[in-house]
Amino acid sequence: MLIESCKEIFGEPVNYYEAATVVDADYKIFSENLPDKSILLKLFENLPKRDNLEISIKDESDTYFKSLHNEIWMDEYIKFCSEQTNGEEINIHIHIEKQILDDTVSIYDFERFATIFEGENLLRQLDFFVALMKGRKNGLKIIINTPDVLVTNYIAIASETREVISGRARDFQKCEDASIFMNKAYMPLIPQDFSVQYCNGIISARIEKIFKTIESFLALMYIVNISNIVHDKAIIQIQPGQNFEIEINSYKYNYVITEVYNWIFADGESPIDRASIARNIINVHCKNSKALLNIDLPVLMSIKSNYMIYQKDTVQKYLELKEQISECISDTTLQFQDAVDGLIEGIRNNLIAIITFIISLVLTDSLNVENLIEEQLPRNLQLVIGIFLIASAAYLFVTRKTVNTKWELIVDRYNRLKENYQDILDASDLEDAFGHDEMISTYQNRLNNYKKTITGIWILFIVLVTIIAVIYSFDVGYWGRLLMQFLTRSK
Repeated sequence: MLIESCKEIFGEPVNYYEAATVVDADYKIFSENLPDKSILLKLFENLPKRDNLEISIKDESDTYFKSLHNEIWMDEYIKFCSEQTNGEEINIHIHIEKQILDDTVSIYDFERFATIFEGENLLRQLDFFVALMKGRKNGLKIIINTPDVLVTNYIAIASETREVISGRARDFQKCEDASIFMNKAYMPLIPQDFSVQYCNGIISARIEKIFKTIESFLALMYIVNISNIVHDKAIIQIQPGQNFEIEINSYKYNYVITEVYNWIFADGESPIDRASIARNIINVHCKNSKALLNIDLPVLMSIKSNYMIYQKDTVQKYLELKEQISECISDTTLQFQDAVDGLIEGIRNNLIAIITFIISLVLTDSLNVENLIEEQLPRNLQLVIGIFLIASAAYLFVTRKTVNTKWELIVDRYNRLKENYQDILDASDLEDAFGHDEMISTYQNRLNNYKKTITGIWILFIVLVTIIAVIYSFDVGYWGRLLMQFLTRSK
């Protein structure tokens, strides 16, 4: 790589600094050892296309040369070399602007970088990866100049490109759902970014130790309810009213904190429920920040055992829910049939009342069937028929109201059953358990169809009786003669 080529040309660097986006290296040589322009060109050829290189050279008399991205710098370099005398000390500065392209970036001297990185405090170490991970949805690939390998869930460090697994956006969202990290916009890092899956090499082992500390610190930020980094302190809240303050740069690796985080955010589990239980247990055991930073294995075991109790209770409630849903379906079917029967019973009773009414009129000689086509309905009979029709319409209204009330009670019981289990199941699982209300919707549509059909028949019957009564309330002689003529012709 480029830095190896610089060592071959200029020797060991006097100063070397490498950050996330820049590399600065200083060399000293004598003027007679200035390389040929073709050798300098090879430096640019060894540079990854995504990065930019700038070389600055200065002699003892402060004559200055700086490579620029144009076609004349080689001529200027030749002129600079020709003006030098043997034995003169030359200062050379290498400046590299690193770019991230296709989620890939370079570390030019991994060993020196590791030494620099180890000397930084925790906040500066976090800042280094903030600069690299911002905007990364699929992780990061870091190309180094040694055979070391260090692979986490979403960062791969190796001498050649290694693919990282997908799923970082999903894990980030789970963290956001279960806790509030106030600095997530500035510091879009999650513990999985530093969860080491494979490590090979002495230098990688040094970086692995730092990664474990960073992973543990970030795990703490997402275990608690609310966390906020202010300057060099982290203000955290486990439960409302219980706030702690910790010195970030004094934070020490605690594997139990990492294990608690891994347990909360295990795949296939609800991080919200698990985080709530973990916070309750930590709240009991940790009354100050020192106790929090030193939580041990018994705390983790207590969290897991309490979750098992919670699961048993939840499973029992879920079984009860399934049983109650079955009962609700059975009851709803029966009550639906009862509501439909109420409608049918209503029209049946209405027909019986009509037939009984007509028979009573005939038996009491109130209605002379033989002379019906010639006679006008008596006034008292008109009044009785009118009252009967009004009563029938009122009976229709009451029957519909009774059916609607019964159905509203069914729906209300169904909705209250759903509400009782909102604290056990999330909205999606609750809808699945109740079949997305398909049963209620089906019965509602069927009941509406029944009501429309039966009500239509009932109203049609009332209208027909009303029309006949109105006709026979006036002079029916004309209508009677027409009817007799029709009957005679039919014979």
